[in-house]
Formats: sequence, structure tokens, C-alpha cells
Amino acid sequence: MKLFNSLLFVVLLFSTSAAFAQEEETVNPIDTLTQFSQKLDSRISKLENLKITGYLQFQYQKADSMGINSMAGGNFSKFSDSRFMTRRGRIKFAYSQGLAEYVLQFDATESGFAIKDAYLALKDPYLNAFSFTGGVFNRPFGFEIAYSSSKRESPERARIIQTLFPKERDLGGMVSFQMPKTSPWNFLRLDAGLFSGNGTN
Repeated sequence: MKLFNSLLFVVLLFSTSAAFAQEEETVNPIDTLTQFSQKLDSRISKLENLKITGYLQFQYQKADSMGINSMAGGNFSKFSDSRFMTRRGRIKFAYSQGLAEYVLQFDATESGFAIKDAYLALKDPYLNAFSFTGGVFNRPFGFEIAYSSSKRESPERARIIQTLFPKERDLGGMVSFQMPKTSPWNFLRLDAGLFSGNGTN
């Protein structure tokens, strides 16, 4: 009986290993490579929706006396009439998928690390002309506030803009209307927003 059981065990062992060998032989390495390539393509396509940009602006200021008040970059130290500074050190993450766009922008200088933009923008799926933006972003007033500091000829905005809209950004919501670029009415843009009114402070 023990001999029969041993022979039965050996037969089962060989048949199981033969079955596993047949299964391994049926797996096509090209199919495995194709599946891996498809997974990799899907992950890369998601990363294509993420855009990372940034820029640095350095500045030198010379004052006529020590410790003066300054609109751009804060007041001078009482022992200094000149200084070098990193005026802006921006890094921006923008992720867009379908009708939604998520934006997060940071400012890193010698003064500290701060969030400049944190908002969500949604577009309408029908006319592709209306959009809603909510969060912390540039207030929709005039042309100069929304114009990027990386593209302006001077590093600072006009004094009236700095006075009326310090730090340019505020917490709130905005509805915008602008026809697609293919439309002859694309030049017209209307923005209406409601904001907290105290800037990012």
C-alpha cells in the first residue's frame, strides 16, 4: 500500500510539473511585451497633460538714503541703501484633462516660500466659450495684472496697479466668456468675478 501511494504521488508530481511547463510554453513573450508597452503608453499619456514651467528674476536696487520705504520688494533695512534680491522665483504646475484645468504655482525667494496660484478652471462642453475659475488667482482687472511677469519688459507693474491690487491675486470665483480661436469674435473677452477683497493676506 505504501509503495502504491508513493507511485501515485510521483505520477501526480510529474503530471503537475508537465502541466505547468505547458502553461509556461503557451505564454507568448511578444504578448507580454505588448501589454507592458500599452500600460507604459497610458501612463505617459497622463503625464503629457502635466505642464511644469518656471522662471527666476533677480533685481538690484539702489536708494538715495538708508532705510527708505519701497513699493517693490519691501522696505529697505535702516542700515542699507542698496540690495540684491530674488524678485521672483516661480514654479508652476498645470494639469489639464478634458474640460478641467488645475493650477498650482509657488514663489520661492530669500523672503520665504509662498503659494501664488491655486485654482480650478472648468470649461463648458457645448460652446467652449464659457469658463468658471475658482480659488486663488489674478484678479480680472485691465491687461497688466494678468500679463505674466516673465514676459514684461520691466520687472514691476505700474505703481497704480501695485497700489490698488497689491500682490495681484485674491481668493474668489470668476466667470469668463471668450469664443474659440477659430471664431471671428475671439478678440472679445468678458470676465466677471467675486473676490474676498483683501488679496492673499
